[in-house]
Amino acid sequence: MVRSIPRQRAFTLIELLVVIAIIAVLIGLLLPAVQKVREAAARSQCQNNMKQIVLACHNCQSTYNRMPPSYGYWPQSNNAAGAGFGGATFFLLEFIEQGTLYSKCLSRGTNTYSLNRTDNALGNNPGSQVVKTYVCPSDPGVADGMSANSIGTSWGPWGAGCYAMNWQVFGNTDFPVAGSWQNTPSIASDFPDGTSSTILFAEKYASCSSRGSLWGDNTISEGNYAAQKDGSGWSAVFAVTAPGARRPGVAVAPTMFQVQPDPVSQCNVLLAQTAHTGGMTVGFSDGSVRTLAGSVNPDTVWWRLLTPKAGDLPDSF
Repeated sequence: MVRSIPRQRAFTLIELLVVIAIIAVLIGLLLPAVQKVREAAARSQCQNNMKQIVLACHNCQSTYNRMPPSYGYWPQSNNAAGAGFGGATFFLLEFIEQGTLYSKCLSRGTNTYSLNRTDNALGNNPGSQVVKTYVCPSDPGVADGMSANSIGTSWGPWGAGCYAMNWQVFGNTDFPVAGSWQNTPSIASDFPDGTSSTILFAEKYASCSSRGSLWGDNTISEGNYAAQKDGSGWSAVFAVTAPGARRPGVAVAPTMFQVQPDPVSQCNVLLAQTAHTGGMTVGFSDGSVRTLAGSVNPDTVWWRLLTPKAGDLPDSF
């Protein structure tokens, strides 16, 4: 007797479409959760980078009894033998496990970090190297570790610098007194307002409008020094004051830091920017790292956290 084998029932087109629709809905529900996990991981990496930077400042303090300037010769105050020439993010290289890169720069001569187009053409520009500690994974202005604005230019590419120094600490707000741009602050004698209430570093977009923020950016002379003291030519700093207003006895508070501004149409090179929805990651002079919400008061919190010796302690934050 031949036994008939029952035919298996196949999916109908409608059933297949229903299954696809269910899968699409599930993906739609899971995607925001995945994005939140990614952002949390990126924020954690950003905070870790900031921690390394502020600890590097403390290690530098222990070694030299002070921190490097926003721009100038270091550790000597002039172009004496052995003095490097650059900015704080450059001089901190030896304290963030980048001693080889730092030595490479120092071996180039007296003006150790005055990079130019010829260096790029020859592939000898140390500034084109990516320093992971200086790169925030959430920064929209970063492309393969480089500042996006610098790629394809005659002076690029340049390694991104997503963390900028507080001008109120590393610069000298009494400029244009001759030479006062070369401030070398000391922890904790130069922080009478308290190390736990003074910001050293904050986040900053690697590409902001037509300019780029680079870990070696402010080591280059872009024209006359005096013309640059408003900060417009120095993307590696923030908390500068209004052009022409920063002089002895005059303090002009900066606008609030920017939260996720469009890097082309909204980004202001004089300010700090964060790509994180949760707020601005900042490193304090006591070595701690915190996140400031975008809702903090610009005058009674943000500005007071930037000034190390104004006698104006911030409101709770």
